[in-house]
Amino acid sequence: MKKSLQPKLPAERSQASLITKLCEDHADFKTAVHGEYTVYYFRTLIMNERLQESLAHTPHQIYYEPYDSETVKEKLLKGFCAVVGKDGRLGMLNVSSNPMRDPTPPESEGTIVGPQLALNENLDHSVGLIRQALRTTDLRVIQHKIGTIKRRVRIVYLESKVNKEHLAQISQKIAGTGDQVEYLYDTMLLNELITGHPYSVFPQLLETERLDRICSYLVGGKIAILSDGNPNALIGPHTFHEAFQSAEDYYINWLSGTFIRLLRYAGFIIGLFITASYVAVMSYHYLIIPADLMVIIAGSRARVPFSPLLEALLLEFAVEVLREAGSRLPTRVGQTVGIVGGIVIGQAAVLAGLTSNILIIIVSLSMLATLLIPSFPLSNTVRVLRFTLILAAGFIGGLGLAVGAVLLLIYLARLESFGVPYLSPFGPLRPADLKDSLIRAPFRYNRDKPTSSES
Repeated sequence: MKKSLQPKLPAERSQASLITKLCEDHADFKTAVHGEYTVYYFRTLIMNERLQESLAHTPHQIYYEPYDSETVKEKLLKGFCAVVGKDGRLGMLNVSSNPMRDPTPPESEGTIVGPQLALNENLDHSVGLIRQALRTTDLRVIQHKIGTIKRRVRIVYLESKVNKEHLAQISQKIAGTGDQVEYLYDTMLLNELITGHPYSVFPQLLETERLDRICSYLVGGKIAILSDGNPNALIGPHTFHEAFQSAEDYYINWLSGTFIRLLRYAGFIIGLFITASYVAVMSYHYLIIPADLMVIIAGSRARVPFSPLLEALLLEFAVEVLREAGSRLPTRVGQTVGIVGGIVIGQAAVLAGLTSNILIIIVSLSMLATLLIPSFPLSNTVRVLRFTLILAAGFIGGLGLAVGAVLLLIYLARLESFGVPYLSPFGPLRPADLKDSLIRAPFRYNRDKPTSSES
């Protein structure tokens, strides 16, 4: 007689003892007898109605197999229920409660017009939203598990659009993280682990929660990275000019979209250099100020006991404290603290002679200009670099400001995101991509996939 190729099934007692040993000392671990079956599950991870329905209708259709201990533990922690029969066979039922919040409008990337749908913390649901938006079999998903406490990470892309070299790089980087972290609590941690310049202050992957934005980048040949427990996706490769793009640019007239985008670039430059320029001019180059304006500035600074450098550093620090405090408080309270605190402290500082009216205006303009940047990580980058440029301007004036600007430009020119130049399409120059960089060209001229994704 031909021997059966099926592995010998363990006895019920052995199978049950294996499960209880894996999950002992857990107050929420439950064992129950249901007819001729014994079931094991974590009651905090399952939906009770779903469990009762499954046990009433499907126990005889359960697919049984000899699971190993790691698989059993993994499935129980995902919300499965282990079913052990009297004959020792083990089956698993998916009765997970799948806790998640309903789809909501984007909170960090809100727009006045256009779709108002964002991802949420449930990875399966987020991938499902992308599949519903891009109804094509060309959409592919690769899954990795990161950390000693396994967290799922999924790479999403369009097979016909993606650059295979970029896909291989990103997939290898994610797989190579292995056990470098114990628990992947946020996609930004993954950002640091897989980018080629982990110590760079500039973001090399774009972070977004908007479904429409993710889909547009996928169609453009980009790669999206999503993880368990985080509503934001990472998009790569990422270039500098993409940080100034907003989904709203494509829902309004192209002239209006171009104007607003240019305004964001201007905000980046103003937020980075205006306070440092004030320090340089007031410390070393005050002769370039028109005489009439100099009289006003001198009157404003007559009672200020600090040098322009110290005055600017103190006021910038105070603004950053107010901004950070406002962001940590509930929304309504935070807005009140930011507005009232700024007015009260600013007015009190001027009356006390600690700062000048001119610098109050300049620092306020600098902060507002920074808020124009749609990318929150790049906005934070400007906040950090602003202090560096202020110090350079305070010590060697306009020369320090010029040297800082040149070094910053050289650094950006050398930076890459998975092999794609960070300043693309400006450096190297790609004329075909300029139609969606500084400007937002009409759609009839802006249909093709960006060539930078083919680098």
